[in-house]
Amino acid sequence: MICKINGQLPGRPADRRNEIMDFIHGVILSGKIKPGERLPIRRKLQKKFNSSMATVQQAIDRLVTEGFVESRGVGGTFVSSNPPHLNQFAVVIAADRLDDSTPLFWKTMVDAFSEMGQDPRMKMKICYWPAEQNLTPDAVELIRNVSRRSIAGLIFVTPPLSHEVEKTRLINGGNIPCAVALMKEVAGKFNAGTLVLDEISYIRKSLGYFIGNGKKKIAVIANLRYNDWWEHFDSNASEMGIETRPYWRISVANEAKSGLANIANLLMQLPKDKLPDALLIADDNLAKSAVEGIISSGNSAAVSRLKIISHCNFPYKIHAPLPMKYLGYDSRQVARAFMRVLERQRKGEKVADVVESVIPVFDDEI
Repeated sequence: MICKINGQLPGRPADRRNEIMDFIHGVILSGKIKPGERLPIRRKLQKKFNSSMATVQQAIDRLVTEGFVESRGVGGTFVSSNPPHLNQFAVVIAADRLDDSTPLFWKTMVDAFSEMGQDPRMKMKICYWPAEQNLTPDAVELIRNVSRRSIAGLIFVTPPLSHEVEKTRLINGGNIPCAVALMKEVAGKFNAGTLVLDEISYIRKSLGYFIGNGKKKIAVIANLRYNDWWEHFDSNASEMGIETRPYWRISVANEAKSGLANIANLLMQLPKDKLPDALLIADDNLAKSAVEGIISSGNSAAVSRLKIISHCNFPYKIHAPLPMKYLGYDSRQVARAFMRVLERQRKGEKVADVVESVIPVFDDEI
């Protein structure tokens, strides 16, 4: 907001323009003038702020650009039917662009929210903001929009890292409803509603599928996970009578997946009595390399007996030359769950109570 000096409004046209903008902006945000309702006529604004008609017009033009108002010529100026503080949402992706190295979950979420944004009543802005400290143009625009309350809600597809001060400040500022995807164990870490991809259900559902197909010796290829993930896997495997061995547990970071094919090859070179009869690929970013290694092992007999489940962010599926089952999360369901997190906050629920879980599904359940 523009401050008064010694109780008087600054006299420069730019200052007056900002005062007029702040006034109109304020009555729209407060709901005193609702979407579709008419603003005071320009003459009244000119008189109220002791300004020129050109300055009034500049203020209105700025608000038109921001999406808060729309001009109907001689009919007057009206609050937009879908003003940004009610209908514009920002989705933060921790990358400067999408490319071959981008996690598939991020790609599917960009597609899902872009599809959602085709509804004329809703605008979805994808904000590319990598983990580095430097602010991208998207980040600068987002920070400005939050300060102007030109955003109805913020969605962080991945939580900020500990050094990402600006992102954390936006989330914890409390001015805008926020939703962050988190593990269930760390829900409530930020001043934001939480979306949880239910990984315990994922573990149990995959193990249940293997048991149903007569497989109980299960290897796992996973991205680097929270320790809790492996603890949940071990406890559920033990409860369900699943055999696991240390050398069947393979953790690989996305950045190192180029070497995964060799590791998967070695896995299938084990002696017959040490081979797994099932494989869970718990990250779809690793599936292609894992399958390449399994095939290149040349152990066709063991490969033919191997039941495989690959993680999937539907509708994307890794097409592999081996038969496999796909288990994962429907990106459209995830996007809708994110929006429910924001809506519950807008209805007044306490942030700490706002948690939405998404259950994994097999490809034939979509």
